[in-house]
Amino acid sequence: AASSITGTTPICSGSSSILSVSGGSLGTAAAWKWYSASCGGTPEGTGTSITVSPTTTTTYYVRAEGTCNTTACVSFTVTVNAIGQWLGITNDWNDAQNWCTEIPTAATNVVIPADVPNQPTIGEADALCNSLTINNGATVTISSTNTLTVHGNLINNGTLTANTSTVIFNGTSTISGASTTTFNNLTINSEKTLTASAATMNITGNWTNNGTFTNNSGTVVFNGTAAQDI
Repeated sequence: AASSITGTTPICSGSSSILSVSGGSLGTAAAWKWYSASCGGTPEGTGTSITVSPTTTTTYYVRAEGTCNTTACVSFTVTVNAIGQWLGITNDWNDAQNWCTEIPTAATNVVIPADVPNQPTIGEADALCNSLTINNGATVTISSTNTLTVHGNLINNGTLTANTSTVIFNGTSTISGASTTTFNNLTINSEKTLTASAATMNITGNWTNNGTFTNNSGTVVFNGTAAQDI
């Protein structure tokens, strides 16, 4: 039987992983047979290596099959990250290597996980996304006076560190999540809508509402250290 399988995981949606048999040897007239779903389940190929391109997280199995014997399987799970998943190679939001598969655009649904080497900072340039999900334990930092434009929803289960930035809502947007969100400047663009969380939302800078705001029975607290404009 093989000792293990080597391969690349996680991968981004649309990418591939080369899976290879590690250890073990074949008997007479035997071959390495690959499967997904279960050991002996859906055939995936034959040989010491195969290339797979799963669209969702998938477990692969390999075993030696011959005329005299069939060994037990070993398995390997390829985790597939969606487009817009933060990888955290560095902390720069505007560095393409940090994303599956490109720097976010207005159409990208962004997810920031906690279990990555670095958390994102919007620093050298402004940023934009469709929806932004900050997972529990994750942090998005907007440095200085930079701007984050959100075209969809903000789901905050982690931390948004706003500093002196501006967050612009430019769509039909809602704020939700388990965390209390603190903004510096918040802008709702013309003809756009923002529905707040039913909990508390803090504003430390200025509030600019050129669209429609629904408080959703929540509370907006203006708690800046200087005069604030509404």
